[in-house]
Amino acid sequence: MSARPSHAARIESSPRLREEWRPIGDFPGYEVSSIGRVRSLSFRNGHAHFDRPSPLILKANFWWRYLQVCLCRDGKVFTRSVHTLVLVAFHGPRPKGREASHLNGDEFDNRYDNLAWMTHRANVALKALHGTRQDCERGSRTVLTREAVVAIRSEYVPGAGPRLARKFGISKSQFFNVLHRRQWAAVL
Repeated sequence: MSARPSHAARIESSPRLREEWRPIGDFPGYEVSSIGRVRSLSFRNGHAHFDRPSPLILKANFWWRYLQVCLCRDGKVFTRSVHTLVLVAFHGPRPKGREASHLNGDEFDNRYDNLAWMTHRANVALKALHGTRQDCERGSRTVLTREAVVAIRSEYVPGAGPRLARKFGISKSQFFNVLHRRQWAAVL
């Protein structure tokens, strides 16, 4: 299996991308770019506010599959997802009932033309299409397998829930969610 080129390498090798910067509305002194970078234009030293001689590109941190940055306002630190900052700046505020979607499935590719506001259903369908959907067995915190789910549903008799939950190493509430198909609904 060949290694994928890094996001930075793909951005730098693309001749048609031109970086455009826009202010981050809720955070004065910060800007986000069309290729998914965030920069600070000013800083505070005590109560004084200073403009930077040259903008400082912020380091994005990886958290739960997404890149995030820390932004300051009124002496408080806020963490924001880079893809959400790009979407708001280049596509407008999030419409009601919509969520952020990476069109190519690469959660590190925060270019404005790779992001869109979508309904949850459309986003899940898109993830299934490009193979990035976190279904039950591929999830990072998965305890059960498909075979265990089938066994739970076939071995269940009234009153056996707590014993089966212990046997499979899950909580009673998770056990009943699996049993009643609120989790692992796709497994028959």
